[in-house]
Amino acid sequence: MDDLFVAGIGSWLPLAVDVAEAVADGRYDPAEQAANEYLSITVAGDEAPPDMAVRAGRQALARSGLPAGDIALLLHASLWYQGVDFWPAASYVHQHVLGEGRY
Repeated sequence: MDDLFVAGIGSWLPLAVDVAEAVADGRYDPAEQAANEYLSITVAGDEAPPDMAVRAGRQALARSGLPAGDIALLLHASLWYQGVDFWPAASYVHQHVLGEGRY
């Protein structure tokens, strides 16, 4: 893997919510809480996962100190539903982080 460099890394998570509060509000299943023993969870609300990825991507781009045109590869991986069946969320993230014309 010669000449492979990571220019910037970003992340974005919603605010953490106390698990007891989430269970009491009906937002988190008590059986899941008992099995997982989490102390807090993050709750995205109405924000879609690809929009959260765009926030993280823009943060990574800003941290890189490079212009979008110098980025050769932007990766978006997911492990949960992205908002629309069979929708290419990675393309959405790519366009909204690097801009038009970067394909």
